[in-house]
Amino acid sequence: MASPHDTTTGLAWGGEGNLRSLSYHLIGGLLRECPTAELLDGMRTEGVLERLAAKATGAPALSAALGRLGQSLRETEHTDAIRTDYGLLFLGLGRKALAPPWESLYRAEDREVWGEPAREVLRCYAEAGVGYDGMKQIPPDHVGLELTFLATLADREPAGSEAQRHFVDRHLAQWIPAFVDKVKGGAKTGFMRALAEALHALIALDQRFLAGGQQREAGVADPAGRG
Repeated sequence: MASPHDTTTGLAWGGEGNLRSLSYHLIGGLLRECPTAELLDGMRTEGVLERLAAKATGAPALSAALGRLGQSLRETEHTDAIRTDYGLLFLGLGRKALAPPWESLYRAEDREVWGEPAREVLRCYAEAGVGYDGMKQIPPDHVGLELTFLATLADREPAGSEAQRHFVDRHLAQWIPAFVDKVKGGAKTGFMRALAEALHALIALDQRFLAGGQQREAGVADPAGRG
């Protein structure tokens, strides 16, 4: 799976080596595990977020959020503050996490981990032949795992495949708005608030993109005017 450091030129929201895949990889990577000081320092030095924001000019909300993410990392946020914020939001650090990163906690009837949403996500992974480290211990519906799964599909399948549409519509779009609200409400750093905004913009943009692809396959005019 690609590193958040990977950026290329000539990006578009579909096709090989595209902005869509890179955005999923980057945001998923930052949410999957607490970012190390080395990773954050490298992103700050290399201007990774600013470069990706500049390539996302056709997606204003995503570009603006990525720009704020880069600015907070470069100008205002200390690495330790970001890592502590991650811990409080997603791990709890000795208390209940402020923004638990598991789909089942937002959608399952009993609001417990390893609920039916997690089992459905695991079936999606199995059908695609995708695994991850710690499968026996870590529930599959962690936000970082779900985003990385979408990035993997975007890397290897035609843009807008049925598997991608299904996963965004049936999983990510069903709980990410509530998750984003919790992150924004509990975050102490501008970095984590901007990361939540970037995630929200990514899912909203991708829903429109995937719906447009479905309409084109059915011979319906794309509402964005792409044919």
